[in-house]
Amino acid sequence: MDSYWKHFPTHLQLEVTPPSSRFEAQVLARKLSQEQPSPPDVTLEQVHSAICREAIQPDSLTACDAVWTRRSDLTLAIRTADCLPVIFFSPEPQIALAHAGWRGLVSGVLENTLATFSSPSSVSVWIGPGIGPCCFEVGPEVSKEFPLQHHRHPKRARPFIDLAGAAQERLRNLGVKHVVQSDLCTRCSQHLLYSYRGSGGGKGRLETRARIRGA
Repeated sequence: MDSYWKHFPTHLQLEVTPPSSRFEAQVLARKLSQEQPSPPDVTLEQVHSAICREAIQPDSLTACDAVWTRRSDLTLAIRTADCLPVIFFSPEPQIALAHAGWRGLVSGVLENTLATFSSPSSVSVWIGPGIGPCCFEVGPEVSKEFPLQHHRHPKRARPFIDLAGAAQERLRNLGVKHVVQSDLCTRCSQHLLYSYRGSGGGKGRLETRARIRGA
């Protein structure tokens, strides 16, 4: 996982909490920690929407799936279990987190999150672990929402969709120049990560946090 951290500026502190251990990345330092994390300052009531809200104080934000802030004293958090955790950073400094499942992705959660930044070309994005094209089998009501280049086994009645690939394409089309994508599939990596499909609808979640590091 170290290879992901080095692409982000030193102002960003990123944490990913899988079920069996806690990986904390203070970028470039790449510190591995087993300490119990304290609660985040800002959490979301996630509803698979495209709504992005600003975090201006410690809070639980209702009915949204993305959050942004320029404050260095707030730790933001989202929870996923097959959907993509997407982290945005710019040198302003500003950070944002987005919970991007297929519904949020096609509804525009990435576009709405990126719109909170002054310049897309200055934004770096990390797409974290989600269900991969090896496992994301869908029906026609979902597959029709994605271009064929993101289909695997397109001739099947139920093709597989490359959710992270579709997210990366959207971001690049919006002008983001630097996108780093995890190669971990949540369903294939249940020894490390939670998977909603893999667990038969279990309640476990992967928590992803971001914070602007103070001076």
